[in-house]
Amino acid sequence: MNEAFSELELAALAEAYPLGPPATVLLERAGFPRAHVPSMIGVSAAVFWRLVNAEIAAGVLENGSERILKIAEAQYPASPIFGSTGIRRVMLVGAAPDGLPAMRPDRDLAEAVRAVERAGISVTYRLAADVTDLDVLGVERPHLLHLACHGDGEFLIFEGPSGPRPVAIDDLLGLLDGYARTSRHRLRGIYLASCDGAAQAQRFLSVADRVVAFAGELADGCAPAFTAHLYRALITAKDLHEAAGLALDRMTSVQPSCRWLANRLIALPRRTSLNRTDG
Repeated sequence: MNEAFSELELAALAEAYPLGPPATVLLERAGFPRAHVPSMIGVSAAVFWRLVNAEIAAGVLENGSERILKIAEAQYPASPIFGSTGIRRVMLVGAAPDGLPAMRPDRDLAEAVRAVERAGISVTYRLAADVTDLDVLGVERPHLLHLACHGDGEFLIFEGPSGPRPVAIDDLLGLLDGYARTSRHRLRGIYLASCDGAAQAQRFLSVADRVVAFAGELADGCAPAFTAHLYRALITAKDLHEAAGLALDRMTSVQPSCRWLANRLIALPRRTSLNRTDG
């Protein structure tokens, strides 16, 4: 795969690896062909790294961006940009068949999506989604899969050609595992925004490094508000867990009536409590 750098990654590379030995040594360590290293004469570091990006997209180094970022992560382990757990690509899959309440992005989330896109995080939409829309996972290779659909025990409800299509969790996990094997790309996180998703969250760790989900019903506006804060938190958070914690803090500070949601939200694998706000 010859995946290009995101805007955030390009900016971080230009700052951490300016023109001269820092950039040259990094490219050499990554195995970047010398004949394809762009000229540094008369250009800024930002332009230079964009030229490197173009070469990677053209295929001069297989998995070039991944190799470079892996080295950068080792040198800057605290960086949320270089880190292998950060979220820079999101795929939002929403489904609300006729007769079920809408699960569409609201205005707050739409504004949050625009904010993260301006910061260099890409968001791909599949709304009114059937399970077959997940076929693009192998192409889009998202870091975070946001599933906004209704849950019913052992099933998630997608939109089939003639109405609701219940998909068994085991079948969905099989599909996700197949896409991961084909694309050699494991999800960094799944945000399971469905009623009582917490009951199934543990199973999704078979296909994702981290899972965030809710326990019980999602009957009011607090869950959508949390989702909007979660998206904004992705800009600076080192991983999905940290983003969820930041989102909880921000939501409860501006919407105290939603404080109860902190007791309904779980993050797996468990480390520390996400609820850092007293009360």
